[in-house]
Amino acid sequence: MARRLNSGPGEAAIMAAVVDGNSGNSALHLAAMEEKMDVCRYLVEDLRLDINQTNDNGETPLFLSAFFGRTVAAKYLLAHDADPKLGEHQGIVKLLLSRGIDVDIPSPLGTPLHLAATYGQDGTMKILLEHHADPNKVLNLDDTPLSMAIRPIPTASVNCVKLLIKAGADVNFTDSNGGSYVALAATCGSAGIMNCLLEAGANPNIADEFGITPIEVAASQGKREIVEMLFPVTSPISKLPDWSIDGIISHVKTFGLQQYKGHPKDPTIVLEAVALDDLWIWHSYFGLPGSHNDLNVLSRLSLFGRLFAGDAPPCNYVVNDDRQYTMGYYLADGIYLPRTTFVKTTTRPKGIKRSHFAMRE
Repeated sequence: MARRLNSGPGEAAIMAAVVDGNSGNSALHLAAMEEKMDVCRYLVEDLRLDINQTNDNGETPLFLSAFFGRTVAAKYLLAHDADPKLGEHQGIVKLLLSRGIDVDIPSPLGTPLHLAATYGQDGTMKILLEHHADPNKVLNLDDTPLSMAIRPIPTASVNCVKLLIKAGADVNFTDSNGGSYVALAATCGSAGIMNCLLEAGANPNIADEFGITPIEVAASQGKREIVEMLFPVTSPISKLPDWSIDGIISHVKTFGLQQYKGHPKDPTIVLEAVALDDLWIWHSYFGLPGSHNDLNVLSRLSLFGRLFAGDAPPCNYVVNDDRQYTMGYYLADGIYLPRTTFVKTTTRPKGIKRSHFAMRE
């Protein structure tokens, strides 16, 4: 029936208004319940209806697909950014797992464990780990459930960190830039999380690709408490002449971290830019080294602030002959937070497909 509607600007509005008077179920609720995949694709991909709309009981199409055992529909909705947190999220997770959903099913934002860690959902995380979710699953070369739990965007969770460590998360994992969990915790400034990592045997002496150690990162962020925690377990650094807590903080405050090396004694600034393959720069942002990092720079850039709100320059293209897109994707390196609009570089590609993708980048 939906396919027979005349296409036009009012088509989506017409279908959005189709609601069951008894339950408040929308057309997408009904299609998900019955696993009518052609209708689901039409409503989600063609009309772009709200995939997380709720009925009179607060239930989403994803919840109903899980409740009625519609595994194909549930997987489809998750792959198209249905939010498993809406409603009673622990209940829906149990339903999905009981219906045979892969506990490590991927999505643009990672596995369910990545999402639970990102939003500090320790109850949901416990259920996933009890069903043997992989605590070391890597997304986009750099992002693991543990790194998500450490970051304060949108929330950091000591409980999630403890659960992941107990489940076997590798506390000495390093990302594509050589960054460690200890360095990440030093950047974020959580004493509770830092204590968990150190007690679990995390190495505080792992330096990143610039040779910067976690204790220097903590000093640069003004996190004296973290510096005091790291000092007894950090090996002396030759470039720091005064190996004391005050000496480290004073040195970093005076000389900075020196990630970006300009001419000797000359001031240095950092340029963050978006450029085309012909090097035409159409957006730029300047900042002082040491004052911006992958955790805060995106909140300073007006470009991405608008983009995350759905406001972006028109960019219309089709992928795989049927999927239409209206906003562009941005090629970024591994330090950036996971966002659906970022396509991260593949520094160590494996297999023909990934090698081809890396070459075309």
